[in-house]
Amino acid sequence: MAGQLIMLLALPLIAMGYGPEEVGEYNFLFSSGYLLACLLCFRLELGILKEREEDALLASRICNRIALTSLFFLFCLMLLFSQRSSSDFLYILFLGAFWHLVAIGHYLSVQRRYLTLSIIRIVPALFFLIVLAYSVLFEIHVPIFDLHAVSWVLFVVLFLFCLVVGKGKNAVVINYGLCRSFFHKHRRLLYYQLPADLLCDITRFVMPLLIPLFYGNHAAGLYMVASKLLFFPLTLLSTSLGVVFRREAIAVFYQKEKFLLIFKSVLMLLFVVMMLYIVGSYFFVRPVMQLLFSDVWIDAIDIAMAMIPSVAMSIMYETLSHVFFILNRQHYHLMVYGTILLVAMLIVTASSYLEIGFLDSLYLFSWSIFIIQFIGVVFCCRCVNAYIKAYEENGVDDFSIKAGK
Repeated sequence: MAGQLIMLLALPLIAMGYGPEEVGEYNFLFSSGYLLACLLCFRLELGILKEREEDALLASRICNRIALTSLFFLFCLMLLFSQRSSSDFLYILFLGAFWHLVAIGHYLSVQRRYLTLSIIRIVPALFFLIVLAYSVLFEIHVPIFDLHAVSWVLFVVLFLFCLVVGKGKNAVVINYGLCRSFFHKHRRLLYYQLPADLLCDITRFVMPLLIPLFYGNHAAGLYMVASKLLFFPLTLLSTSLGVVFRREAIAVFYQKEKFLLIFKSVLMLLFVVMMLYIVGSYFFVRPVMQLLFSDVWIDAIDIAMAMIPSVAMSIMYETLSHVFFILNRQHYHLMVYGTILLVAMLIVTASSYLEIGFLDSLYLFSWSIFIIQFIGVVFCCRCVNAYIKAYEENGVDDFSIKAGK
């Protein structure tokens, strides 16, 4: 929670030191970097969450080997086809740092070391806030993405150095056989989870990637500020409640009553949070943004109001969709985000052809996401009911086999 709050506090500083055009460029680089970072290990790092506590470290090292190989391949491509500027090198380093933060988080979640997990959420964000504040207050103009990349890379390097020093004597030799066994065990993550998550991430960042192309960096900067403010509750839930829900649900997978209790409790909690979010957003978003941002960013208020429906339903779906991963029903997740991406492309194409304004297109996109993700929540409930029914009739192992086909 503290890490996400720190990033939220960085928004006024960003708006103070940079204009919408520069912020739009930063958002484009960050969004594209996020997408590439998620591909470094082909989502096999999610297999860490399905390992026992004693096997999680070995799984994380296997994934680390795969990710570093992918990163080296991207580095070679950069040397061949880019201008080899400092920003290009920082971009590659950012990819590696981002992936390692995610993988370390999975490992710590399996170990239930939530205090250390909180530290790796807080410290990089705090370091970025300090560097950003120093740059803005002393008028040292450095691109936002460069500041963000440097702060994350330094933290990851220090963290991994401490980890290697602490575990150096117990190092495990990673050979081809271990990697092949790990891949075979978690191959469904590559076949289903990777396409689903890729569609999810592309859909999540489709607007930051398309807005600069169709409406310019100015509109992209306004969208970035509005989305960061509105998505704060969603990001908070996905990095706290979502991770804990996924881990605890996996832990009681073979205990039908406890699994069902956890799901129903989270479902009701998310519904209450969603309703409070809708009411609070319509009442407080406008005055809060007027208080925090200058007149240069005034148009971001209308953009924020247009996005409320989609963010509200995402609060429920993004957390509950972990059920698809737990029950090996990733194809439902794939269907939901495939539909969202298709609708988004249709809206952008139609808006360009019919000359529909950016704000009107955003309203249409937001309500479309609301409807599609509501259907996704229904799918989550149906999957849980099917699991309970299969458990009562044939035992959970039978359901798992069917789901794994």
